[in-house]
Amino acid sequence: MNTSSPLQYTNEACPEFLSILDNSPFTEQQLSKLHEDAMAIINQRQAYVKAHPPIAIYRVATEGSQTRNGGVIQHATGGCFVHRA
Repeated sequence: MNTSSPLQYTNEACPEFLSILDNSPFTEQQLSKLHEDAMAIINQRQAYVKAHPPIAIYRVATEGSQTRNGGVIQHATGGCFVHRA
């Protein structure tokens, strides 16, 4: 029997995913019609995002999620916490 090893999941963010985060949700036409106060908020947010780039992603499984082996999560436990190194 020749089976492949299961797909390994990590919290690393691939370059393709990170590049999507750089895309603006607004078109140039939409931006040109915004009030200057709205543009100031958008520019502040863009500066913040540029100064704080993502470094990881966190995968979450909830009840009803399918596992990599084809099972379904029936009962989820655990709270939300932040692990600091």
